[in-house]
Amino acid sequence: MNFYHGLAERMRWQLVSQVGAANLHLATNELSPEDLGEAIRYVASHEIAHAVGLPHNQRANFVYPPESLRDPEFVRQNGHSASSVGRTRFNYVAQPGDGVPPERRVGVWDKFAVLWGYRVIPGATTPEEELETLNQWIVERADQPWYRFGSALFGMDVEWDPYRMTEGISSDPILAARYGMRNLMGASESLMEWILAPGDDYYELETHHLQLLTQWNRYAEHAAAAVGGSSTHHKRFGEDGPVYEPIPREYQIEAMDFYDEFILQTPGWALDLAQLRRLEHAGVVERVRAYQELGVQRLLNHARLARLIEQEAFLGDNAYRPADMLDDARAMIWREVSEGEPIDTFRRNMQRAYLQQAHHLLHEAESEHWAPPRSGNLRVGNNNDPPLNADLHIAQSDIRPLIRDQLQLLRGELQAALDAGVGDRMTRIHLEDAIVRINGTIGG
Repeated sequence: MNFYHGLAERMRWQLVSQVGAANLHLATNELSPEDLGEAIRYVASHEIAHAVGLPHNQRANFVYPPESLRDPEFVRQNGHSASSVGRTRFNYVAQPGDGVPPERRVGVWDKFAVLWGYRVIPGATTPEEELETLNQWIVERADQPWYRFGSALFGMDVEWDPYRMTEGISSDPILAARYGMRNLMGASESLMEWILAPGDDYYELETHHLQLLTQWNRYAEHAAAAVGGSSTHHKRFGEDGPVYEPIPREYQIEAMDFYDEFILQTPGWALDLAQLRRLEHAGVVERVRAYQELGVQRLLNHARLARLIEQEAFLGDNAYRPADMLDDARAMIWREVSEGEPIDTFRRNMQRAYLQQAHHLLHEAESEHWAPPRSGNLRVGNNNDPPLNADLHIAQSDIRPLIRDQLQLLRGELQAALDAGVGDRMTRIHLEDAIVRINGTIGG
């Protein structure tokens, strides 16, 4: 097993951004040998698990309730994930004062996977003769989520299961992300006090600040995956129930509320000039724009809209209808218009990202050849999951009519705001420009 020199530094970034607020002895630019050794022990155990055949199991990260992850005794016995091989790092759910130990634990799924892969089955002399027993071990545990497997989902187009996202934990990933944001904002507020000493340069401040933004983006990924999403429970024929079930409408709306509060709003926690002007003379506005543009693109992603359309087709009123989601997104992103408030620089940039994404969906996002959306390989013989891929024909779906409807509604709202009078000059200029952009997209 090889370790890169940057591993210790990376561990410090993640410890500070995820659990530093709840474990002040970890909020430092120089971990003690014991704390650094504990962090490296986790990495080593993760890689050793791969060496004995265990793959990344994201599903096992999302099985314990948030209240259990804040319970010191529960975490001491079980860790914060059912697998140390899942792509997650530390327990960002635990809050200051909980007294939850930050150390990782070998999970219940890890122990079961080793048993499943290595235990001798008396009387079986060939792999085929082992199958019945191996299958029985899985089926008899099927109602216990900590024994389930699900690979990670990577890429904006295929982030559709909130219980299989990388770097996440808890059976309630949205509430977990709220707790994570509390810790992250606490870390941002105390960052200079934690990691700088007289005579230091600002390398540590810069790298930790960027790690906080990276962690912020992770929570955006976790929340967005629930919108139009489904949960996965891999099964074979003979087991009851579906493999894929839609995320309940109410939970999708809860994810949107998180997105509104923490992703679409101007991130004041990341705008401390006392920190930023020690790092650069300019660049903050553009950096935040890039992250919030990602947030808008993720929410208005063509594959997400296609999944919402399909859920509506099968579930009707029980679905989070795509028109309702787009109404909610428009209201969140353009809130100042209905409230008659000035729009700050960061929100203006994000609103233009919304208009650009709408233009992309109406005029640019299209496959170039005929092919129906593939549904992947059969799950009975392969664990690949069905992606909604570039072969989705947006021009023949409801996506473009839905986006055109949103722009028409928005144009009317912007014009009404201008007619009522806008006192802030930059807000007025921005709204006038937005109408010009909408006209350029759908015609005036």
